[in-house]
Amino acid sequence: MAKALRSWLLAFPVLAVDMTVKDLLRLAETVGLQNPSDDLLRGVPWPVAWPLTARDLQRMDETDDAVFYSSARLVKHIDDSAIRSIKDYYQVQFQPSSAVLDICSSWVSHFPEMHLARAVGLGMNAEELAQNQQLTEFVVKDLNKDPSLPFHDNDFDTVVNVVSVDYLAHPLEVFRDIFRVLKPGGMAR
Repeated sequence: MAKALRSWLLAFPVLAVDMTVKDLLRLAETVGLQNPSDDLLRGVPWPVAWPLTARDLQRMDETDDAVFYSSARLVKHIDDSAIRSIKDYYQVQFQPSSAVLDICSSWVSHFPEMHLARAVGLGMNAEELAQNQQLTEFVVKDLNKDPSLPFHDNDFDTVVNVVSVDYLAHPLEVFRDIFRVLKPGGMAR
């Protein structure tokens, strides 16, 4: 499917220049393709066991993250085009009235304009999280000290993490816990 869409777009490259994710999904549907991301990773040779060691995940600066996050930094981490693409993607992927968890959250979550029953942010700075108008609640927690999520099993329909996975010192443990807090059929995005 993704190959078919990619081939189609290569035939008409001028169309893809300013297309958002929403535009691409609409185009895929128009030409009879399902969600182009459905088989994007199909056939990838995944390792049988977790391939990274503690040394691989060691950071250049092992200073306590609380020092860096003690001050609010109300900055955009990605450009406006990327923000628009993420919102468009979420618009297609989120279901109204669902429960969404944004890990490594800050003062903005890039959620689309839709009613969510629950929009929870988990991040490192209370001041930033308090300014996030898209959240219904937030939790301050350092996942690098304790990678467990402070939520019940099967609590969320969707868990998102935008441009922050590379800051996690224990990504495998965090992703295992994401799986725990997701409802059956839920998605991590």
